[in-house]
Amino acid sequence: NGRLFWLDRPLAMLTPTSDRPLSSDREALVRLYEEREPRYRASADETVPSVDAPDAVAARIAAGYRT
Repeated sequence: NGRLFWLDRPLAMLTPTSDRPLSSDREALVRLYEEREPRYRASADETVPSVDAPDAVAARIAAGYRT
């Protein structure tokens, strides 16, 4: 009943953090990304490149972004 947007942030721009057990180091983050990326891509109605600040990405979506 809505649109599903995948905020596609390049793997190189993702940062492992100790408070996220499944992506606490670079190796775990890469593994998780490679496992989930095909599902995210297949499920998304729209894929939005997420290389800018969060407010800029949100503004593009609000303005009617289309891939």
